[in-house]
Amino acid sequence: MVIRQMLACFVFLMTGSVVLADSWSPISTVDVPTARAAHSAVFTRIDGTDQMIVWGGQDSPMVPFANTGARWKRSTNVWAATTTTNAPSGRQGQPAVWTGHEMLVWGGDDGLNFLNTGGRYDPVTDTWRPTSHRSTSGTFRAFVHLDWGSADRVGWRDWIRRRR
Repeated sequence: MVIRQMLACFVFLMTGSVVLADSWSPISTVDVPTARAAHSAVFTRIDGTDQMIVWGGQDSPMVPFANTGARWKRSTNVWAATTTTNAPSGRQGQPAVWTGHEMLVWGGDDGLNFLNTGGRYDPVTDTWRPTSHRSTSGTFRAFVHLDWGSADRVGWRDWIRRRR
């Protein structure tokens, strides 16, 4: 069941279409973010409107990777760029989780190093805030999966690469 849901989400993002009551409609390509791989995306309801937020990823074979993104509003089929002011550094492979108010991104890599930083994006105000973190004792995280829990906590499962 979980695999089917993940596959459906992946297919949805890759095909660029919207499913509405047994029909497909193309997503606008006007002001769409640059094509990219290993980006983050969350789909949620903001102010009563379904929206998707795409951020980060590898948008070219060169580093630094993207610290840009966009919000897509289903009701209007319009893309709007996310601010880059106070956004985390460009990265790929970072997970994202929707908290109910913000998109949290954490970790990933910048093409040279695994990162132990992230950010919190508020789509209503179009602002980024840094995340706080405890020391990771010299470890950096990659292939992270974030879980949003109650009591404003984030848990993760990952592979750890130790700094040498």
